[in-house]
Amino acid sequence: MAEFFEKMKQEMDKGITAISAKSKEVLESTRLKSQIRTLREQRNAASEELGNIVYTMFVKAAGFDELRINSKCQVLERIGSQIKELEEELRKIHLKTQEIFGMSSAVTTCACGTEIYEGTKFCRGCGRQVDELLRNLLSKKVPSETPMEAGRESVSETSSDQRRRAELSASEGVSCPVCSSSMRPTDKFCRSCGNPKN
Repeated sequence: MAEFFEKMKQEMDKGITAISAKSKEVLESTRLKSQIRTLREQRNAASEELGNIVYTMFVKAAGFDELRINSKCQVLERIGSQIKELEEELRKIHLKTQEIFGMSSAVTTCACGTEIYEGTKFCRGCGRQVDELLRNLLSKKVPSETPMEAGRESVSETSSDQRRRAELSASEGVSCPVCSSSMRPTDKFCRSCGNPKN
């Protein structure tokens, strides 16, 4: 009986840790997303102001004040750097939470911006083959074809693929109409076969 209570205590501790990590991620993510949104608004306002300055200089044909234009461009670059730093911090928070839950972390990011995870065969955002993507990343090229255009390779499913499919099916409940792999509601393409979601 004592073993049962010890096991129950351990499971409760895991649950509390998971809830704590997820709530911390949500709070931090919300804070960072708010800061990013504010910086993007500032960047848009600065871009508009720069455009107005250049247009006014052009219309008046008085010549361009390069010092003024350069100072506005530097402001835009500074804001862009701040946005990148916050986005990286947001990504690190997300990865830390994934590690706590035992989820695999992204191996790379596709050209479309979607994260590619270990065991994934096709990008869930654009449908590109991961093998092609990784090959092109190594040669510093961006793939232009999706699997629908380039044809599909038959790749055997690994145990990590099967585990990932089981984890997703338990939490999502959406299946690929072609291969029955689990798909997230936000996926546009199946990660296993590359089929577009209908």
